[in-house]
Amino acid sequence: MASLNLGSPRKTLFQKQRSNNERIQNFSLERNNGLNNREKIQFEHDVETSVRTMEREQHEQRLTNLRQLADKLKDNDWKYTPVEKLLGLQ
Repeated sequence: MASLNLGSPRKTLFQKQRSNNERIQNFSLERNNGLNNREKIQFEHDVETSVRTMEREQHEQRLTNLRQLADKLKDNDWKYTPVEKLLGLQ
């Protein structure tokens, strides 16, 4: 049989009574913390999006550089004897 843990009755009995002003302040703080959490999540999302965009741009730049290098190698291919021929494989 499972027992319910409702907290200590002594703790509940001797707990300080809070005024309405304290309750309102606590509610305001909790609400502001919620806004701060939302702002933190929004900031993290913005950072992740920016990082993904930057990584994609860097990847595209690397691909462009590789394409240019491959084209340059094709253009200069006629100048050199193929390696296979030098090794006697052709």
